Amino acid sequence: MLIPKSPGKLVIQTPVAAIDCSNADHGYISAMQPKAATGKQIKICVSKGKEKQNFSLIDNGVYNYIPLCFGSGKYDVIIYQLRSGITYDTIKKFNITADIISKFASYLYPNTYCNYNSSSKCVAKSNEITANCLDDYEKTKSVYAWMEHHIAYDHDLAAKHKSGELNWWLVEPDETLNAGKSTCWGHAGLLAAMLRAQDIPTKICIGFNGAYRHAWNEIYLLKGGNIGGVVITANKWTRIDFTFMTSNRSYLANKFVSDDSRYALDYIG
Repeated sequence: MLIPKSPGKLVIQTPVAAIDCSNADHGYISAMQPKAATGKQIKICVSKGKEKQNFSLIDNGVYNYIPLCFGSGKYDVIIYQLRSGITYDTIKKFNITADIISKFASYLYPNTYCNYNSSSKCVAKSNEITANCLDDYEKTKSVYAWMEHHIAYDHDLAAKHKSGELNWWLVEPDETLNAGKSTCWGHAGLLAAMLRAQDIPTKICIGFNGAYRHAWNEIYLLKGGNIGGVVITANKWTRIDFTFMTSNRSYLANKFVSDDSRYALDYIG
């Protein structure tokens, strides 16, 4: 299991955020609001060429880990602070060059979208479920099967997300594990955490399924097979949509989940 670090060798300091770029080559940077900026709403925009993602900092006094999902190369980083309404001021813009050690690196660590650590309950549960598995395919199949029987869909939480009462992305894996239910976002975050804890490359994908905001996963396995009715192709990213797959008959799962036209991707975490 890989744990991100903020060694402080290359830090960009501003009054509202400190950005540690020391481990960019491992597929992430880290950002933290100083005490003087407590309560301010800060966003970090990370872009490479035409691709970009925005991350809202969680103001909890510790580093937020931000993935660099666009591969090796030059990244532009912009720190924004909310002025009012939906208007943000640019605090600082800078660039970094990342020579990322592996194409999987960004999808093996916890990050802002998938927040866990070595003491998390989801990690302990993942270790328990996979203790007797022989390879990553068996581990993935076992984790999926456990979630299928223990994690339901939370319609009340979905309503709160839809109304704006709760931010849809502020669902941590242990919250989903403890509740035994969540929305698609919680499902994708928990599955990613439990598989990343076993060093299995797992993406969290955020976008749309038709007209609806949705979250799902992609996994990369060296061995093919079938998980939840979806055909897994070896040595290729394969989409896993836990929310859909567990609410429909398995014979529909592969036809629906493998259909790229049904999914529109906005962000990867």
